[in-house]
Amino acid sequence: MKKLLYVIGMLLLLGAASVAYANTETKGKTFSDVSSANWAYASVNAMSQKGILTGYPDGTFKPGNPLTYGQFIKMALIAATNEDIGNSSSGNWALSYYHEALEQKYFGTTDIKESQLNSQIPRTDMALIISNILGDIAINNYDELEASISDVDSTTKNDYDIMKAYATGILTGYADGTFKPNGTLTRAEAVTVIHRLVDESKRVLPEGKKEEPVVNDSGKSYKTVNTKDYFDPATVYDVKKTNTGTFEDTAEFYTDASLFDFKMNTEYQEKNGEWDCSFTHILAGYVYLVKDGKITTWCQTTPMYDEDANFLNYFGSISSTNVRDADYIVVASHYSQEKKTWGTVIVVNPFKQ
Repeated sequence: MKKLLYVIGMLLLLGAASVAYANTETKGKTFSDVSSANWAYASVNAMSQKGILTGYPDGTFKPGNPLTYGQFIKMALIAATNEDIGNSSSGNWALSYYHEALEQKYFGTTDIKESQLNSQIPRTDMALIISNILGDIAINNYDELEASISDVDSTTKNDYDIMKAYATGILTGYADGTFKPNGTLTRAEAVTVIHRLVDESKRVLPEGKKEEPVVNDSGKSYKTVNTKDYFDPATVYDVKKTNTGTFEDTAEFYTDASLFDFKMNTEYQEKNGEWDCSFTHILAGYVYLVKDGKITTWCQTTPMYDEDANFLNYFGSISSTNVRDADYIVVASHYSQEKKTWGTVIVVNPFKQ
């Protein structure tokens, strides 16, 4: 076995991997945008009651927003140490939590830098933090577990930490056999991860039966289509070079782009003098422009935040292609909050002229 592990057996795995709740019982806040019908309500409510999470000044939690490094480090630190040391009095608000996490050896300065605190945290770095909080864990059949995940091997960043978080049921894999180490979680999903960290009964072990995704058919502006009917494989760009693999066999087709808040980024255009792939939206993933059934170009979008680290939207720019010429805008490797699945979204181009 390539890793030196304390191989004692899976029964010890759960017993050794417990983290206590915060000792102080604080009255949990309710959030106007997290009702009892929300899938993450139990985790949000439990972590709020324990003082591990807080919402926004307007009384919302924004469960669908992505989570930053600073936000996750704060939650993980409070969950593991039973103490909230408070925001930093100068500089980035999360610096106090960052430096305390360094002291606790949850990560090193080369793993996570101060400059990343307002950036979206990927699953691989969540796994690193969780792994170091858990400490030494007995993992049986490490190699078999790793072999069961198609996109994690010895070359993957934090591969051992990913396997520990996966084996303990704190971070879970997907139905297609992937872990998506570079994927990100929403605030609701991250709170669920913290809930699993402190409450063993909430963990989902890899041997367990995977829950089938719930399909929400309430949307009236889309239909399910076969992407093979839309895209010629002999395209200008090889989609495999984007690390997204190929488009999923099926996708959701939308005619109403306003559902995803597609807007031209006029500030960028005025500054750079370009009318191209300069637009914002709320879909996470790789963006492709499609014309006459073929992919013409692609870009990886970047999350944008306000000065208080609140998520605003995603922004991408391609200098070689005018977005107004495209028939469709496609977002691949998009995670659906409602369906709990990864997939492709095809949107009729609202900017086409």
